[in-house]
Amino acid sequence: CKTNLDCSAAVDNSVCSNKSCDCSGGYHVSSGNTSCNLRKIGDQTCTLSTDCSLAIGNSTCMNHTCSCLSGFYSTNLNQTCTLRKVGDSNCNVNSDCASAVQNSKCLNQTCACEGGFQVSSDNTSCILRKIGDETCTEVTDCSLAVANSTCINSTCTCLSGYRITNQNTTCTLR
Repeated sequence: CKTNLDCSAAVDNSVCSNKSCDCSGGYHVSSGNTSCNLRKIGDQTCTLSTDCSLAIGNSTCMNHTCSCLSGFYSTNLNQTCTLRKVGDSNCNVNSDCASAVQNSKCLNQTCACEGGFQVSSDNTSCILRKIGDETCTEVTDCSLAVANSTCINSTCTCLSGYRITNQNTTCTLR
């Protein structure tokens, strides 16, 4: 070949490179060498990160396999990588969640906020709890965020003998 048109006229998504037809970035040669197919997560034909990232945003090539970046997971029939949120399942390690949402972890294969934090209304962040928050279920939900606090009737409250200070972020001895 001499020009890209020499290749693309015969095979869609191909280019002329060093006088030879190759698949365009983000594509790989089909098993029969007759077409160029868009890469997907799980394809085991990449050598460079751009082999994957040109086809799928937020992906990379790891061990010759297209994979989503840490904090993302495969969706849309392995054609997209979606940013994780609190509540998303299929995580395996804490970094699967923490790379996407600060102060989160993988708990029972589901992204969850760390102790002392509560999930935002859109599930995209973990917010440090304050005195008066009405979402606690156990003492550590509050005590890990605010020293000398507890959870009473689903509400973070200062322990007896302590008062609320610093915009509901501290329990100070009376």
